[in-house]
This record gives sequence, structure tokens and C-alpha cells, in this order.
Amino acid sequence: MAEHPQVPEYRQELASTHNNLGNLLQATGRLAEAEKAYRQALQLRERLVAEHPQVTEYRQELGRTHYNLGILLETTGRVAEAEKAHRQALQLRERLVAEHPQVPKYRQELAATHYNLGALLQATGRVTEAGKAYRQALQLREQLVAEHLQVPQYRQQLAMTHNNLGLLLQATGRLADAEKAHRQALQLQERLVAEHPQVPEYHQDLASTHNDLGVSLVATGRADEAEKAFRQALQLRERLVAEHPQVPEHRRELATTHNNLGVLLRATGRVAEAEKAFRQALQLRERLVAEHPQVPEYRQDLASTHNNLGLLLEDTGRVAEAEKAYRQALQLYEQLVAEHPQVPQHRQGLAGMHNNLGLLLEVTGRLADAEKAHRQALQLRERLVAEHPQVPKYRQELATTHNNLGVLLEATGRVAEAEKAYRQALQLREQLVAEHPQVPEYRQELATTHNNLGVLLKDTGRAD
Repeated sequence: MAEHPQVPEYRQELASTHNNLGNLLQATGRLAEAEKAYRQALQLRERLVAEHPQVTEYRQELGRTHYNLGILLETTGRVAEAEKAHRQALQLRERLVAEHPQVPKYRQELAATHYNLGALLQATGRVTEAGKAYRQALQLREQLVAEHLQVPQYRQQLAMTHNNLGLLLQATGRLADAEKAHRQALQLQERLVAEHPQVPEYHQDLASTHNDLGVSLVATGRADEAEKAFRQALQLRERLVAEHPQVPEHRRELATTHNNLGVLLRATGRVAEAEKAFRQALQLRERLVAEHPQVPEYRQDLASTHNNLGLLLEDTGRVAEAEKAYRQALQLYEQLVAEHPQVPQHRQGLAGMHNNLGLLLEVTGRLADAEKAHRQALQLRERLVAEHPQVPKYRQELATTHNNLGVLLEATGRVAEAEKAYRQALQLREQLVAEHPQVPEYRQELATTHNNLGVLLKDTGRAD
């Protein structure tokens, strides 16, 4: 190209090479190099579009690089930049579809942009916007499948959209709708795996849906079905890691299923099996963080497993080990919040660690430190609820902190403050039960706060 800078085809080919190199580098976890490659492709493609706006291929390829860069930026926690890149891709792709509605590739790429923008919006707590984006992707993908049933990729992408919409519905408490969406995805993915057993992506997608369905079943109290779903995911993911050990995402997903299975086993009293599952997750996640310290999701995952292992260790009376696990998780979350304050999941995780550490400190008699930890959790959770009032999980966790603080304050004789904390928990939990009567966990937690408040009132001579 250095010899013929005026020939657009040579610049187009060079841009494609930079873009494809970016894809390869991103897939192997070399994210800084991938970003550099994408930006080189972007520079070339923006110039081509400016010089030849009538060439649709140049606009299509520019949209593709914005899209790829958006995914990378989201992976590294640069959410505002990622959203900007996705919206630039969206603008280009919407125009292409409007001009050429008969070209399925343009609709496929537009759907992918809606889908990834939805995932980003969901990750930052903007669930209403995320739902709209997913449904726009769903509509386009349903049309493509109806028109081109023989194209497996369209069915794969439709299934992924059903599954992610299920995750969003689950996060907002619509559990029956979430399960329906997961099962729609499952039906499409099982058929794809049966028709194309040699394609690892189809096995990966099927494993993801089994895993996500398991989480949804746990939320509705169906432990046996949830375990079956997790073990189906585990079997698929173990095979993928064995066949493709160089792909970090397969190891990350295997660790996720070990972690989720551990949570379920702990909840059903199978402590030894749960600990084994958590330690398997921990081993995978520590290696991922060591290999890719610049990827915030890997550190978030590792923190989550330290926390879950800490809960189990505390359950079994190994308090010193539990505290060590909590503090390891706390350190990871503090780093993540400092680096990426705009990502609500990091603040949610940090609040959870303050909460769990507070409970442990209370049990071991360090009450002043325990209160400080609970109030740090409270501050973070109040802000999350104020910013994202539509996310029930944030209100559930805020209620938990009010309740736990109430228990501590009552134990230290500060009855009026304890009563206030219980009543704040009560108000939140009553709202959750009214909005989501199908979630047994909300009713159980409401009963706990009623009981705590009742005992306090009885002890102070105010029982009904």
C-alpha cells in the first residue's frame, strides 16, 4: 500500500487485515494489541467512507470495526467508550438496512449490534433500555430464521438472544418469563448441536443456556432441576476446555459452572461437594487472572469465588480461613471499583463483601468493626438503589443490610436504632413481595424481618 496510497482497494485490504488481527488478538486475550489493531483499521475505514460514501461495502466494514472495538472496550471495563462505539456501529447499520432491506447480512449485523448494546446496558443497570435493545435484536433474528431456516448461524443467534433476554428477565424478577426464554434458547441449541456436533460454538452456547437455566431454577426453589442443568453445562464445558485449552473463555465458563454448582450444593447442605466445586472454580480463576490481569471480569469472577468459599468456611466453623477469603475478595473488589466506578456490579460485589465481613466480625465479637463494615455496605447499596430502582436485586440486598445492621444494633442495646433499621428492611421487603409474589426468597426474607422486629417489640414490652 505504501507504493499505491491512492488505490482504495489496497487500503481496504490493509484495514481488513488490521481488523482480523484484532479479532485474533482479542480471542487470545491480548487486548491492548487488539485495540491498537482495531484503531488502525478504524482510521483507514473512516477515510474510505469519507472519500467514497456511496460504496456500501466501506460503510459495512466501518460498522464492523466500531462493533468489534465496542466489544473489546466493554471487556476491559471502558463502558462509556464501548457504548459510543456500539452506537456508531448502530447508526451505520440502521442506514444500510434502510437502504437495502433485502440484504440479510445487513439485518444480521444490525441485530448483533442491538444485542451487544443490550448486554452493555444490562451490565450497567439500564435494564429498560437493555430490554428494548434485546427485543429489537429478537425481532430481526426471528425474521431471518423464518426466511432462511437452512442457515444455522441465524438460529444460533436467535437462541443467544432468547437466552440473554432470559437473564435480563431473571434480573428484574420475571422468573416465569425468564425460564420460558431460556427453554426457547435450549430448544434451538439442542437441535444445532445434534445437526452440527463438530462445531464447538454450538456446544458452548448450549452449555451457557443450561447454566443460565440452572440459575433461574435455583431462584424459583427447584434445586433438583437446577443441579441437573448445572451438571449438563459442566459436562459440555469440561469437554470444551479439554479440546481447546488455549481459549480463556472456555476456562472462564467452566469455572462459572463449578461456582454455581457450589452455591447450590452449599444451599442444600452438601458441604464437602460444595467446597470441592468452589476450589475447582478458584483454581481456574486464579490462573485466568494471572494470565490476563487487565481483564476486569476475570478478577470479578475470582472475587466471587473467594466470597463463596468464605461463606462455606464460615458455615463449617473455619472462621480464620473464612476471614482470609473475604479479605481477598474485598481487595479485588476495591481495586475494581477504583478502576471502574461506573460498573454497578463491582460496587454490588464490594457491598456484599463488606456485608459478609461485617457478619463474621460480629460473630467473633469485634462489634465496632462489624458496624463499620455494615455501614460501608449500606452506603454502597443505597446508592445502587437510588441509581437503579428498577433492579430488585439491589433492593433485596439493601434490605438485607438494614436487617443485619438491626440485629447488631439490638445486640448492643441500641434499640431505637435497631427498630428503625428493621422497619427500613421491612418496607423494602414488603415492596418486593408485592411486586414479585412468585419469588419464595422474598417472602422468606420478609418473614425473617417480621420475626426480628416482633422479638424486639416483645422484649421492649410492645408486643401485640
